[in-house]
Formats: sequence, structure tokens, C-alpha cells
Amino acid sequence: MEKPTDASAACSATDAARITALINRSPVVAVEWRNLPGWPVAFVSDGIAQWGYDRDDFLSGRIRYADLIHADDRPRIEHDVAEHLANGPDDYRQEYRIRTAAGTWVWLDDRTWLTRNERGEVTDIHGVLLDITATKAAEAEVRRLNATLEDRVAERTAQLQAANQELRSFSYTVSHDLKAPLRGIEGYSQLLLEQYRDRLDEDGRHFLTSISRGALHMHELIEDLLAYSRIERQALDVRSVALPAAVRGVLDGFAHEIQTRGVEVVVEELPPQVRTDPSGLTLVLRNLVSNALKFTRDTPAPRITISAYRHDRHIVLTVADNGVGFDMKYHDRIFEIFQRLHRAEDYPGTGIGLALVRKALQRMGGTVWAISEPGRGATFHVELRQ
Repeated sequence: MEKPTDASAACSATDAARITALINRSPVVAVEWRNLPGWPVAFVSDGIAQWGYDRDDFLSGRIRYADLIHADDRPRIEHDVAEHLANGPDDYRQEYRIRTAAGTWVWLDDRTWLTRNERGEVTDIHGVLLDITATKAAEAEVRRLNATLEDRVAERTAQLQAANQELRSFSYTVSHDLKAPLRGIEGYSQLLLEQYRDRLDEDGRHFLTSISRGALHMHELIEDLLAYSRIERQALDVRSVALPAAVRGVLDGFAHEIQTRGVEVVVEELPPQVRTDPSGLTLVLRNLVSNALKFTRDTPAPRITISAYRHDRHIVLTVADNGVGFDMKYHDRIFEIFQRLHRAEDYPGTGIGLALVRKALQRMGGTVWAISEPGRGATFHVELRQ
């Protein structure tokens, strides 16, 4: 073998000095141990000062590195080192805690590799130590937050289950206990009108008719309230739905009113399929068509147009009418439950229809909005994700 020249030796010394300078200025701490009794430290970089120690503390043997390892971590580290010394691999990683000079504990990420002689015996252990205390603290905080979140989710789930149970009880009570007296009021009002008509004057007959009409309105209100409360409990069944058939089915339900009133209904070309919940789509279309029919009641030539267009990855359905319209400053109000812009005497209804539309679309991941002007009709836009 060619003997190294003085120039190459000087170059090696320069490289070693450069590498040492880089290590001393980095956040890591480099350590080398000799395979001698007690594993004395042969080299330690200046970074050891970040934990309050001086290099000479280790190089002189006044401090044994192994004594700084946390008692809970020491058995694991000793076992792992012995295993790697005996069987390899010679490049491995460990995480453990050491005590600082101030008496606190820091977590280290120790990237270790072994040097062996020609007989396979370990001569040195090299380690690059990185302080990961902040990372460990962050991980512990995440675990704590996750545990807290799980507790909160469990608590919230229990609250929702209790609320749903109360809602089911409320729905049962409304369905059975409130409807029964209403049926009695309506039934006896009809009997009075039929059997005692001749004994009642005009005011008496008017009073009974008003009672019957009020009972019927209350019945409709209860049905709409139940429908509103049931929306949250209904399971979504998102699938491909034939949109033209769904529209025809809804319009068939209003066929008598459309024909009697001479309402012109225009259905423009629609996408053949739309991916959504079929029952939710039917509820939305039925309420929007009902709304359009209601507010074109006094229009000389009532007209309803149903169309659709694509917008990004959505399909937007529109239901437009040429009815009374509304002022856009009330836009958000019309989708609130029991909110009305017109007197019930002028346009009968419960004030729940559009609230049902918005609620159903929220569950399906869709949205609804309207564009209108007083006296110039209204156009409702329903956006469905595809």
C-alpha cells in the first residue's frame, strides 16, 4: 500500500477540522464511545453544552454518560445495545431521556452505528443525538387533546342520542295526543253544521266554518312540523336518480290544480341522471312547485319553468315562476321555519315549506337560494354535488 504523503495527511486533518466545526455549530451532539470497560467517551461535540455539561466532564470520566439515562429507559437501552453488539444490525435508532445538569429531563433521538474490526468485534460506538423534547411534548399534547376530544365526542353523542329520543317522544305525542282533539274539533264542527244548520244564523255558521278551517290548518301545521323533525332521522340513500322521471312524478301530484287553473308548466331539457337522495329530491321539488303554484294564484297567465344547468361539479335545478315575487332583503328569512312574507289570509300555508327545502338540502350536501323582485316572480336554484 502506498504510504500517505504529508499533503494528504494535511488534507485529512483539514477535512476533519471542518467536519468537527460543522458538528459543533449544529443542533446535534456527536458522541463516540470506546469498547473498553465502562465505555469511556472518546469524543463529544460542543453541543453538549446545551444540556449544561462541559466536554471535559465526559472526556475525563468524571461523568459516565450511561448514568444520565432515565432509570425507566435504562433497562431497555442496555438490552438494545447488547443485542446490537452481539447480533447487529450495526446502524440503529433509539429514543430515551437523559438528565441535564439542571436536573431536568430531555428526550433524545439517538442515531447510532457501530465500528467493528476485521474479527467482527465492536471497537467503537458512534452516536448523533438530537433533542426532541419539544416534539415529545407536542405528541403528548396531541394525545391529551385526542383523549379530550374522544370524551367530548362521546358526551356529545350521548346528548344527541338523548335529544333524538326526546324528539321521537315529542313526535309521538304530537302525532297521537294533539291530532286526536283536533279531529274531535273538526268532526263536531262538521256535525254542528250538518245537523243544526237550520238553527244557526249566518254568524253561527261562519263561526263554525272558521273553527273547522282553523282545525284543518292546525292539522296541516302538525304534519309539516313532523315532516321537519323527521328529516334529521331519515337515512340518506344517495344514488343515481332519473331526474326527468322525478320531475314528472312531482308534477303529476299537482296535475289537477295545474289543469284547473290553466297553469303553463315548461320543463326544459334536464340531465338524464343526478346523483342524490331520491326522497330528499322529491321533497325539495314538491315544496318548490307547491310554492310556485301558491304565489301565481292571482297571476293572469301563471307560468312555471323547471330547468337545470351544470356548474363545476354540481347540477343546479331551477324552479321559476311569474308570481308575486319578494324583496331580496327578505331572502334569508323565507328559508326560516314559520317565517312568512304574506298574510295567511292571502296565501294560505304553514310557513314551513321552504325551511323543509333548505333542511333537506343541507343533509344532502346541497344548497338553495332564490332570485326575485316584487311583482316579477321568483327563481329558486337548487345546487346538488355530483
